[in-house]
Amino acid sequence: MNEQPELSLRVASRRLVAEDILAFDLVESNGGLLPAFEPGAHINLHLPGGHIRSYSLYGRPDERDRYRIAVLRAEDGRGGSKVVHDALQNGDVVMTSAPANCFALVEAPMTWLFAGGIGITPLICMAWSMWLRGRRFALHYCARSALKMAFRDELANLPFADSVHLHFNDDVLPLDPASALRESASEAHVYTCGPAGFIDWIEQAARSVGIAGSQLHHERFSGETDSSGPEFEVYLATSKRRLPVRPGETMLEAITRAGISVNAVCEQGVCGACLTPVLDGKPDHRDQVLTDEEREANRLVALCCSRSFSTCLTLDL
Repeated sequence: MNEQPELSLRVASRRLVAEDILAFDLVESNGGLLPAFEPGAHINLHLPGGHIRSYSLYGRPDERDRYRIAVLRAEDGRGGSKVVHDALQNGDVVMTSAPANCFALVEAPMTWLFAGGIGITPLICMAWSMWLRGRRFALHYCARSALKMAFRDELANLPFADSVHLHFNDDVLPLDPASALRESASEAHVYTCGPAGFIDWIEQAARSVGIAGSQLHHERFSGETDSSGPEFEVYLATSKRRLPVRPGETMLEAITRAGISVNAVCEQGVCGACLTPVLDGKPDHRDQVLTDEEREANRLVALCCSRSFSTCLTLDL
């Protein structure tokens, strides 16, 4: 991971907002205004032990005095969330990136927001944006139980609370996404964030009522990378270097091994930090960031997980 931090932020508050979920307010160390951000944006925290982790901003997009993030403690994760929970205390200073956005809103007559678990974070920010601009939207938030639903009480008291619908696993009348989406299928855009199975369920329902793939947008928590496949070559057009990518090795690993610095964060194909322009060749896309249309265009490739159908892939590096 080669990203350099840009901001020095101080933990202004930390609070428990659900079982195993902590929310943090981060302010500029010297009390100044922070860079503006758009709904769906995230920041990358540089944590003790060399961890870099991406967390969505859930606060109002017109707030400039603080960034708000919420972190679920994942016992079976890669360790970053445990560091945040155990080491990040009030008053601590943490280095972060400036906000970046791989999950941006587009203008639409109707916007549907579907959150699973901690996937609520970017969608709260989107809901604020919709409400502030007077746009039509609905937010459906699913969790296993009330104890695991972050911001449950706060959501009930927001100015757009009548557009928020909460769902639990044991509901007598569970969420039926197809029925909800059917009324505005031709004009709606759908944003989903959460576990892979949840996203697949929502998007399958959306497609079943005629919502096109171009109207579907998602952000996943994490992915499982598969680096299997035969050896191929990458040609770095700017550096004028040819590098072999071995079986079981990612392009990111091969490029880093050659001493070339590449921006990368999640290394699981979900954050988009390592997306790199493709100049020639046909990538074997294995990420969870690019849309079907973007994959067919073959203009970008995620170095941390994808491989190549071509014997040589030319990259703008």
